Amino acid sequence: MLPLTYHRYYPKEADYYFRWYQARLPGLGKEFLDELSITLAEIEANPTRFALVTPTIRQAPVNRFPFSIFYRIKPDRIRILALWHNKRGSLGWKYRR
Repeated sequence: MLPLTYHRYYPKEADYYFRWYQARLPGLGKEFLDELSITLAEIEANPTRFALVTPTIRQAPVNRFPFSIFYRIKPDRIRILALWHNKRGSLGWKYRR
């Protein structure tokens, strides 16, 4: 298995949405983080499972929440680029490396 590495914005995005969900309903933030962990484990176990959205970037939907994780498979690692709300435009994450 290839190790996961993260763009510097990914932890900030995950924390922001965790706090947002937690403020709406106590415990929902933890459920959100649990679903992120499951999706990341699925990416790590089978990186080619999810659809290509550009020639080199894949999109993994997060169950139960309107988010996707965008990532790139490198020869020595899987690079997590963004946690992106599905209603937002795609311009922001496309320029991440």
